[in-house]
Amino acid sequence: MRKTNLLNVKNLKKWILPIIILISYKFLFYKMISYIVINRAGDFSKSILIGNFIVAIILFLLIKFIFKGKLNSIDSSEKMDLKKSIVISIVVLFLTIGIIYGVMWIQSVIFSHIGLNSSNADAITKEFKSNPLPVVGLSFVTSTLEELVYRQLLFGYLYDLFSGCNKYIRFITASIVSSIVFGSIHNGVFHPYMLFYVTSGIILSSLYVYTKRLSSPIIVHILHNLF
Repeated sequence: MRKTNLLNVKNLKKWILPIIILISYKFLFYKMISYIVINRAGDFSKSILIGNFIVAIILFLLIKFIFKGKLNSIDSSEKMDLKKSIVISIVVLFLTIGIIYGVMWIQSVIFSHIGLNSSNADAITKEFKSNPLPVVGLSFVTSTLEELVYRQLLFGYLYDLFSGCNKYIRFITASIVSSIVFGSIHNGVFHPYMLFYVTSGIILSSLYVYTKRLSSPIIVHILHNLF
């Protein structure tokens, strides 16, 4: 059997470095940058906005110069025409809103005996009422950063990891696992709102795979958050 050196340049970039980036993302943002920025800026929403922006720039530069903008096999595929992908993204946005409202209605029926509010959404809404401008800016920066981390990095990593599976199992597994990780960070694994995160995660992952452009789920994510 041929030996494989996991530490060679190709394997390091494809399998090991993405995991290191993903793990360090939470530490880098919440433990270091947020602490520094909050101490300097004072204002919570502004500090989170600046912190997200700094981390997004760092992540973008890593992907741009280390991975040449091709973090996974999706990025390496032929991309859909930009104008067409934008139109499709707008259509998907309206479909997403309809589907999400349907999911929320199902949640209200199934979990009628418990509160369904997202602690993350409640915190953002409360902050928006007192300080709207930074929160609007946060919608743009955070949505972009989250798509970089949870769609391009995590979903893309899992999508390639399961490349030997049936294409449907490959996609569903990668999209559900990445969505659960994303949702658990916001509200916890067993929160009823997880159904929302999994549904939106599958939609955004589908859009990413279909257009081969990360900009497509970013557009939908930003507009949905603003809506």
